[in-house]
Amino acid sequence: MYTTIKLSLHHRCRCYVIHKIHKAQGSEYPVVILPIFMQHYLMLSRNLIYTGLTRAKRLAIVVGTTKAIGLAVRQVKDQQRYTYLQERLRLMTLATTG
Repeated sequence: MYTTIKLSLHHRCRCYVIHKIHKAQGSEYPVVILPIFMQHYLMLSRNLIYTGLTRAKRLAIVVGTTKAIGLAVRQVKDQQRYTYLQERLRLMTLATTG
C-alpha cells in the first residue's frame, strides 16, 4: 500500500541528514525519507531498504521510481563477511588454556 502526500515547506521541523544509511544503524529518527533511484542501482538492495525503514520511529517516506524500488526489493545482497572471528576465538581459547 502506498499513499501520495503533499508536503508543505512552510512547516518547521528538526531534520537529520543521513549520508549513509548504515552509519545510522542502531539509531532512530522520528521521520526517515528514503530516496530510491536508478542512478544508484549498484547500491540498491533489500537490506538497504530494510535498514533505512527501520531507522524511522514514527514515519518512513520512500521516494523513488517503481523500477528502482522493485529492483531494490528483489535484490538480496547477503555477503559473507570475512572477519575471522571464529579463528580469533579459537586462538584466544588456546592461549588462555595453555
